[in-house]
Amino acid sequence: MNFKLDELIYQSPECTGLNREPNRSPLFPFKKESDARHAGQNRGPWYRTLNGDWKFNYYEKPQDIPENFMAPSVNDSKWKTIDVPSCWDMHGYDYPHYTNAQMPWGELPPKVPAERNPTGIYRRTFDIPKNWAGRRILLHFDGVESCFAAYVNGTAAGMSKDSRGSTEFDVTELVRTGRNQITVLVIKWSDGTFIEDQDHWWHAGIVRSVYLYSTGKNHIADVHVTATLDDTFENGLLKVDMQTGHPEKIDPENAPFLAVRVYDENDTLVFEQKQNCGKHPALEWGTADYRRIHTGLSGMIEKVHPWSAEIPSLYTLTVTLYDKKGKEQEAVSQRIGFRTVKVEKRQLLVNGQPVLICGVNRHEHDDLNGRTVSMELMRKDLVLMKQFNINAIRTSHYPDAPEFYDLCDEYGFYVIDEANLECHAFYNDLTNNPAWTAAFADRAMRMVMRDKNHPCIILWSLGNESGVGPNHAAMEGWIRHYDPSRPVHYEGATHGWKYDFNAHLSDIVCPMYPHVDRIAEWAEKITDDPRPMIMCEYSHAMGNSNGGLKEYFDAFEKYSCLQGGFIWEWLDHGIRTGEKDGRPCWCYGGDFGDTPSDYNFITDGVIWPDRTAHPGLYEFKKLAQEVKFEEVDAKTGRFRIINRRYFKDLSDLRINWELSVDGKTVQQGTLGTLDLPPRPYRIEDRISRESWITAYRIEKKDNTAAFQLNLEHPELVEGQECFLTFHAVLEEETKWADPGFEVAWEQFKMPFAANRRNNVELVPEKNIKIDFNAKKAFLALGKQPLVLQLPELNIARAPIDNDGLKITTLPLGQKYKILYQWEKEKGVYSFRKVKQTISAEKNTAAITSVWQGGVLKDRIVLRETATIGSDGVIRFENRFEIDKGLDDLPRIGILLKLPADFENVAWFGRGPQENYCDRKAGYPVGFYRSTVDEMHVPYIMPQENGQRTDVRFAALSNAAGQGILITAPEHMEFSVSRYSMQTLYRTMHEHELEADDCIYLKLDFFQRGLGTASCGPDTLEKYRSKAGTCVFRFHLCPFAEFPAELSKTARAANQIS
Repeated sequence: MNFKLDELIYQSPECTGLNREPNRSPLFPFKKESDARHAGQNRGPWYRTLNGDWKFNYYEKPQDIPENFMAPSVNDSKWKTIDVPSCWDMHGYDYPHYTNAQMPWGELPPKVPAERNPTGIYRRTFDIPKNWAGRRILLHFDGVESCFAAYVNGTAAGMSKDSRGSTEFDVTELVRTGRNQITVLVIKWSDGTFIEDQDHWWHAGIVRSVYLYSTGKNHIADVHVTATLDDTFENGLLKVDMQTGHPEKIDPENAPFLAVRVYDENDTLVFEQKQNCGKHPALEWGTADYRRIHTGLSGMIEKVHPWSAEIPSLYTLTVTLYDKKGKEQEAVSQRIGFRTVKVEKRQLLVNGQPVLICGVNRHEHDDLNGRTVSMELMRKDLVLMKQFNINAIRTSHYPDAPEFYDLCDEYGFYVIDEANLECHAFYNDLTNNPAWTAAFADRAMRMVMRDKNHPCIILWSLGNESGVGPNHAAMEGWIRHYDPSRPVHYEGATHGWKYDFNAHLSDIVCPMYPHVDRIAEWAEKITDDPRPMIMCEYSHAMGNSNGGLKEYFDAFEKYSCLQGGFIWEWLDHGIRTGEKDGRPCWCYGGDFGDTPSDYNFITDGVIWPDRTAHPGLYEFKKLAQEVKFEEVDAKTGRFRIINRRYFKDLSDLRINWELSVDGKTVQQGTLGTLDLPPRPYRIEDRISRESWITAYRIEKKDNTAAFQLNLEHPELVEGQECFLTFHAVLEEETKWADPGFEVAWEQFKMPFAANRRNNVELVPEKNIKIDFNAKKAFLALGKQPLVLQLPELNIARAPIDNDGLKITTLPLGQKYKILYQWEKEKGVYSFRKVKQTISAEKNTAAITSVWQGGVLKDRIVLRETATIGSDGVIRFENRFEIDKGLDDLPRIGILLKLPADFENVAWFGRGPQENYCDRKAGYPVGFYRSTVDEMHVPYIMPQENGQRTDVRFAALSNAAGQGILITAPEHMEFSVSRYSMQTLYRTMHEHELEADDCIYLKLDFFQRGLGTASCGPDTLEKYRSKAGTCVFRFHLCPFAEFPAELSKTARAANQIS
């Protein structure tokens, strides 16, 4: 019977692979146990990498390839060279394609496009050493996207379709010592593509490592380690299931044997046990497959150091195969950690503790290499995560490269390992289709069998957004039987949050993007359902986002069954295509001619592609910090410090403090290091421990210490503010940061009363010119303009992604988006001044302007009163009268235009990063200096940025020191930019922005919060504006020379002269 290549290989979901070896842990054989034990990154003498240069030829579709493409005699001298691993579309072949939920073509599963299905042929030669002769030889692929077949010396070795799964072929009979040839055929689109619809770039090629390794004829095929803890969480329980392969039937009475040894971090042997390979019951029946013999053993190790994300203690386990005479045949090693994961009483318990999951979702992405991510970049990601108090990762939406889990074990992260499964476009169809059962189950099995020995993995996930049905049940059943030590997770099984709904498919209630009020309501209901809630995705981080994050953390603190979640997501997946004026040119979907596309929805992370943190990540760091400070009695200097860790004391941290007045430090000191213990294991078992340290009178109880600082009451002038700030910094170097690195902080406004009056008088600048009717300069200092036009109403902002996606919201008529309402219903972006009257009298001017949009009849009347004091300060009172149809505006404020050279900025308020009314917990009040260019936040899709809140005063100046000081008696928000709102709105890429010849200074009474509505809840009601009347006061103080004491000048400017 003849089958066409396409029908058999890449359009039949029943065919998941051909001639593949069962998946296994990535173990590498050594000659001696001591070599395996000390291997580190060394993979031993029986390993050969095939990474590097390969010959490559590209075709538009599989039907175009020559029939004899696999023949060693093919002349490839004119073929191009490509690096392996890599994505061929990052090397000029084909193009990357981005879609979120929709498929990139219209065919129904399992059919793929016939006319364009990019195909590549890879070829290279390799050598088999002479000492490999007579040994078993395997060809290993860590990941090929999406369907591939391998040929060795012209003969088929096998094929596979799991793009993110490891695949091995036994090529022992296909190779020879000396020179050999390998050909790999890769097809971009296959039936497997339908279940890899994962909100990411579609790439293609050999995207992960390729290598050969060799074992003896008698060999260790696999090792499955289950390392848990007993009920005291002190002693380790070890269970080891080993599989060995043998060339012939084993005599149970005269069989090889295995030795399992465990060594601690000091290389001290703490466990040893041997077991005869002939103990398998099936050997006695005479029916065993001697190529895969199971041998098991178990034991206990007393007083182990448990593994956790806080203290990632690792042991080295070795398995050695001996022949019947006791001679070493082969040895492998595996790092292990002892930890227990359970779900009970609406909590996920790691080593008995209900750890708070402060996590992120992470796709694999390199802005220059696409899906191919180096180990150095993986390490950089994890270091940065540690620095920002991230303790958990969901491998969305597929298993990562194997070495990633080694790093997570080492650095300490709780990992949800997710099966390579998402059929978003055919959400409920495929899981209920038995033709796809094998494909679903295969991806779960291969993930678990590869990654089973990693202590970092605390949950197995059945994939993402694939509906729910019997195919998921097949995945779940196999996983629970194979590895009962870990709970199972799947968002689709808990869709709708019904209690006990599909509880067998998910041990966690794991919704996406729920409103904070809804999760609180869920937490308050009484239920027998033992499952906690851990959001698998929340706080969608697209562009200028993560508003309202504090409210989620407040809910985590209040309800024990709410155990955190995973931010969507870690990284902006922009692809770098060059550089312009020193700025990276990052592109998104649609930029490569890839249609259909979901455009910039791919740029939705908390860091940029170059691994620079978005400002919003500082909010997360603050909320997730492991040290908490509380006020007891600030007047007397009494405060409380709480260790929020679950397993680790605070002896690795030094607690410093500083007292500042108007942002200037006046006192400072340190509490030193505190051995404050972690949280008690159980609430009912709390034991009080009290001690006193006389220097600061530190009183300890459980994981809390109260202390008193001997603060000197600073002399304060009326209007000055005093803040006490604590800093928890690393005492010593760690794997992820240097000594002195700040991991936590807290700030308190001190209730100290002023003991001196503010008697500072400003001397007015000479030659100040004010013209309320001027067309070129409203405010000037001689010939130097300071403010280019009369301050005007400002209610619009360049849409952030949460307001609505600029590319799609209006064309698609998305009426539920606030951007659509602002544009089409309220006319915010067409607001214009329809009437203005100016009346000036002595040193006072009254300006009344009426503003109206092009849609509604509703108006805003702005009544500005400007009073010019004898001190030269212009004091503005702005009265906004907003008609009832104009609630929930982007902002309510005033716009000023300044000369382009007013590039230096100083302010006293929250900083240093941008912050907004619903994202300002992570930014302390202080005195900051910057520049207009530095305050611009380069989101890949240009949008509103750079805001600072709770600002008391701000100053802008040129290089000569000329400028203006703006003060706000009741505080203000402000931002500065070289780009108008219109420029930010119409420009689609950061690198395309062209600066205007002025600086835009936006002084805001209020700006709408950020929310997360690009995919999730909109801005909370309390962070939205209301119609009615509001008053905003600010003062303009011109200066010819930058004030030596800016805060003193600001206080004086706030006085009524």
